[in-house]
Amino acid sequence: MNKKSFARQIAAEFIGTAVFLTAIVGATENTASPFGSIAAPVALGLMILLLGDISGGHFNPAVSLFFFARREISGAQFSGFVGGQLLGSVAGVALGSTIWNKGASLTFNTGSILATPALVVSEVFATAGLVWLIAKLASSGKGNLIAATVAAWVFAAGTFTSTHAIANPAVTFGRFFTSTGAGIEANVGLELMIAQFGGTLLALILITLLHGSGKTSRKAKKPRKSSSKK
Repeated sequence: MNKKSFARQIAAEFIGTAVFLTAIVGATENTASPFGSIAAPVALGLMILLLGDISGGHFNPAVSLFFFARREISGAQFSGFVGGQLLGSVAGVALGSTIWNKGASLTFNTGSILATPALVVSEVFATAGLVWLIAKLASSGKGNLIAATVAAWVFAAGTFTSTHAIANPAVTFGRFFTSTGAGIEANVGLELMIAQFGGTLLALILITLLHGSGKTSRKAKKPRKSSSKK
């Protein structure tokens, strides 16, 4: 991979993650809209459609970790993607705060509260489901369904989990730096990030147990022998 292509991939991960965080902050602030719960999932799905052909449209360190563990992206790609995602998440909360006239200055949320077991279980479950769905579709040649499926899962799990299905360490990290309603205290967020990576591990185990390697079979078909005699 050349440097120009790699830079485009990192830029795609930065932009996609930034737009997703902007949508999260904006939807949290726009309490008057009845569509707040679908704004962020739809924005995420659209970013995957727009940028997926450049970087794969991960926008999530948990997803990047999965593909790195499967050796489908290199160590350099993994590091670059995660760096772009984390920077994009901070840029996104700054932009979302600016849009809602909260000021673009970043704060750092601290506190003494710890994550409850319900929050931890929610993030393990939501992240495992997300990564499992993406991996299954990618390995079965149905990558064109990933954008809609991810949006649907984020919306569904966001409705029935106590964390509203963050399922993304970059999103958690970015929300450390906003004083809006989307803010998360760093000590709670760090526990949630551990739970999210735990969800990635759970997805890897499930895929291995239920789908084997989970990789698309690329065995070439043998040419059929002609039955006619010359």
